Amino acid sequence: MTQFQTRRLWLFVLVWYGGMLAIGTIGTFLAYERDSLSSDAWRCWAASGPHAWQRDAARLLIAAILSVFMLWNMDIAAALRKDRRERFVFEHPHRYEMVIFVVFIGLLLLFHLSLLPSSFRTALPARAALNLKLNPTNGYCGNIATRVAADDFGQIMKPYIPYMLYATSLWIGVVTPVFLVLLRRIHGDWKQWTERRTALDACLSRVSQSESDAEAGRSFDKLHIAFQNYVIGLKEVAERYFPVLLAVSLALLYEQLTTSKETVTTAAVESGKVALWLLLGPTLLICITMVAVGYQNAARKAESGFRALAVASTERRASPELLDRLATTRAKLMWEESPAAFVLSVVKSATISIPLLLAITAYIVHTLSTEGWLGIFVPRVVIDFVRRVFS
Repeated sequence: MTQFQTRRLWLFVLVWYGGMLAIGTIGTFLAYERDSLSSDAWRCWAASGPHAWQRDAARLLIAAILSVFMLWNMDIAAALRKDRRERFVFEHPHRYEMVIFVVFIGLLLLFHLSLLPSSFRTALPARAALNLKLNPTNGYCGNIATRVAADDFGQIMKPYIPYMLYATSLWIGVVTPVFLVLLRRIHGDWKQWTERRTALDACLSRVSQSESDAEAGRSFDKLHIAFQNYVIGLKEVAERYFPVLLAVSLALLYEQLTTSKETVTTAAVESGKVALWLLLGPTLLICITMVAVGYQNAARKAESGFRALAVASTERRASPELLDRLATTRAKLMWEESPAAFVLSVVKSATISIPLLLAITAYIVHTLSTEGWLGIFVPRVVIDFVRRVFS
């Protein structure tokens, strides 16, 4: 992929997300501000009149920025250079990607036109009573239950029609492309990880066949290089996926620890957690399986190979140079290349994004969270289920 094609790709990404931001902002503005499309029930729920659509627009802006950040860290241009079939998700989508788009649109319609309005109706009386207590002169919340009973469509459902532009822009236009790109990258990274692991195992199988210093030296070099290639591949994976974990975490923190949560129902917050776990779950699984466990297993295999070479070389009284190389490499692997040192090296060698996002996330959780990190990152239905099981 040429430099011109890379620039054109990222220009397309920025234009796409800019368009989603504009469409979504127009949708929420019409739902809250356009008298012919909005309703007193919606303005009562927001409790802040003209500021509600601005909060939605800010949420969409944050989501777009984090999405572009995640796409940049997943290095789409590099994937395109390696394999022409790894086309960008917006251009010539694969069949399974179209199926995912259709399924996501169907789920969005189900939530947007059925589950969320039902949650809105249930929670509106309590929200109206609270708003009237804080501001008795609030003209939107007075007798709101009676007005909703008299005109349910006009008060509840009608604003959802323009608001669909906002919901579609956020979940289909902003979040879904990141999920599809993540699936492509996971497929490619898993394939490369398997190939490097196979190469490492092949080098280990030849260690026992070394019968002379020359053969032992060649086996040592091949095993050392295979292990280095394996570790470099894991570092690339970690540097690609750690920022995704942190970016999704920041999105969850922003939604629940700022005034952004005042414009949505509890059901919308919980369903948003479930949706974001489509990004968080696979990324966390890859980081645990490939990075943490994968490095530990590879280091154990490499150490066993070096140990076998050291024992065989000692028994046949190999040259001091070979024995010194084996001893130095084993000591370095044991004390300087432990799993903890590997993770630290990933953080230090990556761009500023990883330590910066890690510091921001830890600070927000520590200082602003009143319900603990579990309630922020895990859907409430999962927490309640676990509590029922172990109660």
